[in-house]
Amino acid sequence: DFRIVGKPMTDISVPNHRHFLFMLGVEFGLPIRNPAAAPAPVLDAGTSVQVSYELPLDAIHFEKNSARLDQASKDYLKTLGAAVQSVSGAWESLRIIGHTDLYGDDSYNKALSLRRAEAVIHAMRDGGAPMDRMIEVAEGESKPIEASFAKEASRKNRRAELIFLGVSDIKAVSEATSKLKK
Repeated sequence: DFRIVGKPMTDISVPNHRHFLFMLGVEFGLPIRNPAAAPAPVLDAGTSVQVSYELPLDAIHFEKNSARLDQASKDYLKTLGAAVQSVSGAWESLRIIGHTDLYGDDSYNKALSLRRAEAVIHAMRDGGAPMDRMIEVAEGESKPIEASFAKEASRKNRRAELIFLGVSDIKAVSEATSKLKK
């Protein structure tokens, strides 16, 4: 089965004219169910997924042009490292992604974001996280939280994020990391 559907997207006003952008498409297949009503997927044994863990913005502090962590950040990451170690059988690898603010050129920011990811890995290792299963990734300035040069936006953009790969026990990873949310 198929049906042709249309949807007005926006109107464009030009003096003495009025234009509408209209999206026309064709839908094929079965009717789409409401995703809110769909049951949660059940993972078969041996199935693994990816789980993101957002470090609270106030938990990790990188100064401008630096990969150095303050003591409170080191303490937080050491605790996170212990939590990650406690469920190390529930995930295969952990990607640590470093970011920078928008100041500086691309190559400098890429190198700085790599040093930030490495600093996070070393601090987590001090808590017992298995360093051989952590992968550092440098994003530089390519994925800002706020695309602004304002002081607060720059502070938010100087960050790190974690993505667990090959997660076989979502509940264990979620419980271990949710205890650390500030």
